[in-house]
Amino acid sequence: MRPGQVYVVYRSAARSLARSNMRRRQAKDPTSIDDQRICTKENCLRCCKKFTAFMFSRVGLFFVMIGYVALGGVVFQALEAGNEHDMRHIMDVELNNTLNKLWGEILSVNSFPEPYKKRNFSLNATRELEKFEETVIRQVEKGFDGRTTNSEHDWNFFGAVLYAVTLVSTIGYGHITTKTNQGKIATVLYSAFGVPLMMLFVANIGSTMAKMFAFVFSRITMIFCCRMSNKKKRAL
Repeated sequence: MRPGQVYVVYRSAARSLARSNMRRRQAKDPTSIDDQRICTKENCLRCCKKFTAFMFSRVGLFFVMIGYVALGGVVFQALEAGNEHDMRHIMDVELNNTLNKLWGEILSVNSFPEPYKKRNFSLNATRELEKFEETVIRQVEKGFDGRTTNSEHDWNFFGAVLYAVTLVSTIGYGHITTKTNQGKIATVLYSAFGVPLMMLFVANIGSTMAKMFAFVFSRITMIFCCRMSNKKKRAL
């Protein structure tokens, strides 16, 4: 047998002997298994503490806020985009139907006797316009903004993200608002968790922002003072 093969056999035998000895010790001392479980729990708790500390740090809160705002954009887009498209589609259909009916009335004017042409056309046109007016009023009460399906949609991802930012930052820009009941409930719940999270984030980075502002202000003041002193020296 070659020396290399002897070494391999010897190493595998040593590993087998070590494993058998460990099993015997565990069988004689069952507390070793409990110690291993305790160590595993301690490691898990230690990892949880590190993760929690990172999440409440400046970098962690920054990523949490980005994730929270992105999640809000996805949620509000899912809740409001379909309703916005449906309202615009309904108004497009109603407008086309009304225009077609009015055009039909115009073409059928010649079929009436001369004394009744103007009267019948006025009555029919007024009736169609009143129906369209009622439809417009109902859709406006539901949140219709007067734009058609070909116009740019407010509730795309970026518009929904902007709405989420206005909620957590309490700016309240008001460019778009939720129209559905699900969206209004989601707004309340999202703000209830988002506003305290934003306050915590601002309080955490407040000292850093103050130091940056002080540094920039001192640099600007120094440059301004140096230029003023140079001008005075040149004047002398």
